[in-house]
Amino acid sequence: MEDFPSVPWLIDCEPREVQIEAIARSYYGYKTRDSLKEEKTPVRFRENKPAKGWSHYLEMRLGKTPTLLNEYSLFERDYGIKRFIVFSPNSYKEDWAREVPKFGLTVPFMAYETSRYKEAVKFAKESKGVFGIAINYEALQYSQTQEFLNDWVDSLTYVGADESIKIKNPQSITTKMALALTKEAGVTRNLSGLPMTQGPQDLYTQFRFVSEQSGVNFYSFRNRFCKMGGFKAKKVVGAKNEEELKKLIQKSSFVAKRKDWGKPTNPEFYQVNLELTPKQKKHYQDIDRDFITMLDSGIEVTVDQVISKIMKLQQISSGFLYLENGGVEELEDPIKTPKMKKLMEMLEDEIPGKVIVPYHYSKSGDALMETLKEYNPAVIRSSQWMKKNEREVGSEKIKFNKDSSCRVCLLNISAGKYGHDLSGVEGDRCTTMLFYERTYSLDDRTQIEMRNTAAFQDWTNVYMDFVASKVESDAVKALEKKENVVSAILGSYNPDKVRLLHT
Repeated sequence: MEDFPSVPWLIDCEPREVQIEAIARSYYGYKTRDSLKEEKTPVRFRENKPAKGWSHYLEMRLGKTPTLLNEYSLFERDYGIKRFIVFSPNSYKEDWAREVPKFGLTVPFMAYETSRYKEAVKFAKESKGVFGIAINYEALQYSQTQEFLNDWVDSLTYVGADESIKIKNPQSITTKMALALTKEAGVTRNLSGLPMTQGPQDLYTQFRFVSEQSGVNFYSFRNRFCKMGGFKAKKVVGAKNEEELKKLIQKSSFVAKRKDWGKPTNPEFYQVNLELTPKQKKHYQDIDRDFITMLDSGIEVTVDQVISKIMKLQQISSGFLYLENGGVEELEDPIKTPKMKKLMEMLEDEIPGKVIVPYHYSKSGDALMETLKEYNPAVIRSSQWMKKNEREVGSEKIKFNKDSSCRVCLLNISAGKYGHDLSGVEGDRCTTMLFYERTYSLDDRTQIEMRNTAAFQDWTNVYMDFVASKVESDAVKALEKKENVVSAILGSYNPDKVRLLHT
């Protein structure tokens, strides 16, 4: 094994086998296998030196972010790379700012805002050119962002494109700017769990970002790998020359699927952090203050009062607030909230396959149906709603499990918690559940999590929750562990004096 160096892991977490494999291929130029089903026999396929351009196509929750951060750390240690610039969807910028210190990196890091361009310039200068920054794709179209990047992207800069499907349009200003920068950067990386959504044409600019297919124009690439049809044969209807395309992908990419590299053992839980609008934040802070006042008053607090407050926080993040007189105050259009936008981004760019979206409020159910109609969703709601809208639960379950065009099941928690098998079928399993909303009943949570669980299953379920504050995060952690939720909520407000309440 002397010819095949081990992969150092420099960041603060235990590496997964798939992450080690990813860096063995991109940084050291060898692979051990294509999946866990193959023998562990190292195979050289490049010179033993890091690739300037590479794509880490790791399916959702296989650990793309730690992989990228560890690889940057290796480049910093071995090749003097100074800067780490990542392009990302706008809603993911703050996640990068949180992840960098979480994994023990000491490089100064910030989330870029176009309106705070001068602050970014000052930050870069004060860090003496050694920094990390997350920049949303939309910002690339503005001249001040371009000026900033032109000043700092050079041979000592590591540039990553998070959810690189965002640069699939070769005609957009965003894509053109991103590609222009790759000529100057020392290292370029694509990062995606779902790099192709419409057809092989989606890969063209991603190839270009990592210095592949230079000199080949988009239309030549599309004609080579896409079957065309429709009106005047201008619509992509399929793929062709697939073996040739597969070799191109393997030349500069590592594609990892959960079914090959995941471990079908315990379920995995993740939280998705939300940024709220100013109006939502104000109401959120008002509820927080009310809660603190209630706890400091010395009056005995009931379980119902605690749950009522935390449910109001959830309503606010969904864009509305139920009033004591029975009315509803709409804070934002529920279809345009940051939470709905984040959900759409994740479905489009990150989560492959079938997804269950549990929710609690009828108003949210209506918004979800309208927003996700292109996904041909199956719907399980109250018996009254189903009857009124001429829907039948059995038919909706069959549709979700067996119809490949139906990716999403919108599942009302009260109506869907018992008895439904929504695990899909062999070869097209539903492994992901994304809680748009939740109740804080342990029974509700336990039952809902069973909807995509089967006896002796050979897949790992992934459960994700939207959260917008520490108190929500602590409550969700309790749900995950099936522990006392109320104690967790109170503990987040007053960790030194948790009041244990009993139902």
